Amino acid sequence: MDNSNEAIRQVPKAILRKLGAVRRTERREQFVTVGFKVLAFIVVLCAVAMALDAILVLFSPAAGWGLTAAMFVLVAIALAMWGVRPLLKRIQLGSLAQTVD
Repeated sequence: MDNSNEAIRQVPKAILRKLGAVRRTERREQFVTVGFKVLAFIVVLCAVAMALDAILVLFSPAAGWGLTAAMFVLVAIALAMWGVRPLLKRIQLGSLAQTVD
């Protein structure tokens, strides 16, 4: 870890600023991607729930609430898997520079 810090200190400030800007752009791109993935998942879940409701004709209000609760739980799991987990990873400047190169 000490060697990488020394190497980063030797990189010119202009390049570090540019890599920081690319890192921020990468994060924004991840946020938008996560948003669209979760939105698409919600649309599919709603379609599945409506199909189940139409096929099974849920007369019980408890079954309808259970279906709704299951949808919310699945959306929360998808958000955690696709959103929180990738956003917790730190984008290293070295790997970002290789991507740019």
